[in-house]
Amino acid sequence: MKRSPLPRRRTPLPRGSALRRLSVIRRARLHHDPVWGAVKATVWTRSLGRCEACGLHLDASTWQAHHRKMRSRGGRDSVANTLALCPACHVAAPYAVHRDVAAATHDGQLVRGFADPATVPVRLYDGRWVLLRPDGTYQATEAP
Repeated sequence: MKRSPLPRRRTPLPRGSALRRLSVIRRARLHHDPVWGAVKATVWTRSLGRCEACGLHLDASTWQAHHRKMRSRGGRDSVANTLALCPACHVAAPYAVHRDVAAATHDGQLVRGFADPATVPVRLYDGRWVLLRPDGTYQATEAP
């Protein structure tokens, strides 16, 4: 048996570390889930190829699907729990969903606690407040 030139890691990667996140992403890409593929296709169609936070036209290869209620907190891979975002609105810019949590929660881009994402309205880039329906459409509603 051939030994690797790198020493074997004896302790697990710390939670939240960039390497751990990268390894999770790589594992997810290895195991393609047909349900998740269908959810992403429905969300792409619903958004008409636009970022649902800023309205920027998205590139089909670089857009990101954002879980409003994180899967680590009980969120599911569902159309009502997913937004189509550009990379800047998702993680890169100072106003990004995962950086400005208070604003994202106010706008419905993040769902906290035991709330069901299907019942929490979202503010879209054009100022409309909508509910995300499981069939891939918007339902107009009032601001919370």
